[in-house]
Amino acid sequence: TGQPNGVRISHGALAHFVAGATASYGIGREDRVLQFAPLHFDASVEELFLTLCAGARLVLRTEEMLESVPRLLDACGALGITVLDLPTAFWHELAYGVSTGALPLPASLRTVIIGGEAALPERVARWRASVGSAVRLLNTYGPTEATVVATFASLGEDSGAASDKVSDEVPIGRPLPGVRAALVDAQGQLVAPGREGELYLLGGALAQGYLGRPELEAKRFVSLTALPGAPRAYRTGDTARLREDGQLVFVGRVDDEFKISGHRVDPSEVETVLLRQAGVKDAAVVGQVLAGGARRLCAHVVADPEARSAVELRRALLSALPAPLVPGTFVFHERLPRTSTGKVDRGALRRWTDSTESTSAHEALTRLEREVLRVWEEVLGLSGMSAQDDFFELGGQSLQSIQVANRLGVALGREVPVTTV
Repeated sequence: TGQPNGVRISHGALAHFVAGATASYGIGREDRVLQFAPLHFDASVEELFLTLCAGARLVLRTEEMLESVPRLLDACGALGITVLDLPTAFWHELAYGVSTGALPLPASLRTVIIGGEAALPERVARWRASVGSAVRLLNTYGPTEATVVATFASLGEDSGAASDKVSDEVPIGRPLPGVRAALVDAQGQLVAPGREGELYLLGGALAQGYLGRPELEAKRFVSLTALPGAPRAYRTGDTARLREDGQLVFVGRVDDEFKISGHRVDPSEVETVLLRQAGVKDAAVVGQVLAGGARRLCAHVVADPEARSAVELRRALLSALPAPLVPGTFVFHERLPRTSTGKVDRGALRRWTDSTESTSAHEALTRLEREVLRVWEEVLGLSGMSAQDDFFELGGQSLQSIQVANRLGVALGREVPVTTV
C-alpha cells in the first residue's frame, strides 16, 4: 500500500527515552549537535530532545551541507560540531571517504551516532583502522514503536574484546537504561544465550500502539507470557542473538521485510502490484545487500515475451507505489526456483548476482568516462552499463546519487557536488 503506520508515542515514553539515551550517549551542556534528520524521520526526535534537554546547542543543517560529504565535514568543523547523528547508509559513505585519507574529520568531533539499518562490518573495520578511538562510534538500534532507539553499542572500544568473530559482525549492543530485551522462539519461550530468537522489547519507552490499526496493534504489542507477570512487549519482527559478552547481534528478519533508504519495505506489496500487470505470470521481490554496501530491491519475474520490459514495469510500479518500493533491478526467468515444499526459493534469489559481462561500450570511452561508469556500476550493482543509460530507469534513487558523488570525489581527488551528479 505504501501507507505508513501512525505510531502513538506518549510524552512519558519520550521522556523515558531521553533520560536513558542522554546518560548512555554522554550528551552534555558543552556539546554542539547537528540537526541532520528531516522532521518526518524519528531520528529528528533524538537530535532535538536529547540536545535541548541536556542544555546543549542544536545546530540546524542547511541543504547546501548535503551537496557532498566533504562539504558536510567542512561545515561541521566550522560550526564546532561535537556530536553527529547520521543514518547508517550516509555514514557508510563518510567512513569510506575517511578511510581513504581523502576526508579529515573535524577536530571538534567526539561522538558519531549511527542507526537505521545494519552497519557493514567492512565499513566499521575501515573506520577503526583510520579513526581508532579518537571519535566514539555508537551503533544504535530501535523501531519507532519503542521510541527511536532501544539498544546501543560503542564500537571500537570494548565491543570486540570477547570474540574473534567481531570482524564478521557488528553488535547492536545492550538496552538503554529502563529498556528490556527478550529473545523468544516460535513457541513463545525464551531462547538460551547464543541461540537466535525474535527480539521483543519491553519498558517505559514502548508506544501506546498504532493509530487506527487495532488488528495490527494486537499482533505486534503482546503480553510476553514467558516472563513473570506477562509484561507488555513489542514484537520487532527482527531476529537477534545474545553474545557471550552480553551484547545483542542483529541477525535478520522473521519475515521478508527489507529496509532501504530508511524505508521499511514489505516485498509482498510490490509483488501484488507486479502481478496485476498484463503478461506477468509470477513474481518474487527480494532485498539484496551488495558487496560495496549498496542495498537494492530485485524483482524476479516470469512474464510473456511482450511484457518483458523492465522500463515499462518500473513505470507501472512508480504509478502505484512510492519510489523506495520500486525495485532497482528486474530479472526475467522462465520459472522461479522452488524449494522441496514448492515455495519460491527466496534464499536462492537473494544470492543471485548479475553475471552479465561488461559490453564493448566501455572500449570507446575515455579514461575519465570509464571511471565514472565504474562508480555507477558499483553503486547500482549492475554491469555492462553505457553512458547513454538512464539513471532513474536503472533504479537510481537520491541516496545513490550521494554515494556516487562521494566515491567519484575520492577517486578523482576533487569535490563532486550532488547537484552536479
